Amino acid sequence: QDLLLVMDGWDELPSNLHTESLFQKLIAFPETLNLHLSTVVITSRPIASSDLYRCISSRVEILGFTPTEVKDYFTEVLGGESQAIQKLQNQLKERPLIAASCYLPLNAAIVCHLFRAQDYKLPTTLHELFTLLVLGCLKRHVAKQKRERKRQHITSLDNLPLDLQQFFKDVCTLAYHGVMDNCVTFPLEYLKTHGLPTISETLGLMQGMESFTTLESSPSFYFLH
Repeated sequence: QDLLLVMDGWDELPSNLHTESLFQKLIAFPETLNLHLSTVVITSRPIASSDLYRCISSRVEILGFTPTEVKDYFTEVLGGESQAIQKLQNQLKERPLIAASCYLPLNAAIVCHLFRAQDYKLPTTLHELFTLLVLGCLKRHVAKQKRERKRQHITSLDNLPLDLQQFFKDVCTLAYHGVMDNCVTFPLEYLKTHGLPTISETLGLMQGMESFTTLESSPSFYFLH
């Protein structure tokens, strides 16, 4: 009683742990662990939460920014610079799909970052927006790896240096299969079958986490949010 358990990232668990793990027992059979008087809070993206509905007593959804909050966020991030704020708002009016995505705080942060990085000019489509984001991740990865190549030489995903092309193609294939299989986490063995033997080969587009649900650690990986 009076115990609060927070399980963050249910959607990032390997799929087998949704049905065969301590986590599942906490949710579906708390009485077996003598926790039926406790409170369990679970966070998840909607894409993976449907199997939780039969077990939970209440559901709370984060709706994101309101239009007013989006404007307040832009004002704060841009330091109150009225000209920059007005320029961003004018460009968003011409790009309704990008504007509509800003209710998600992460997307709003991406928009602000690229707006400043691209000399106060937004890309025209969501595809261009996330292409620039991926390109930035690749440049950062190259810089961290201290390769003998200047970051500015990587200017297009269609014309990557030869030593990055195959790895990028493998990462794209992995992302495609993740969408088709409704999977957001990938065990290391799965990465290896797609030509990605280590996390370094994911070019900074994925992160790893360790699961200790057994006696041995079990690494799995997921794409940057």
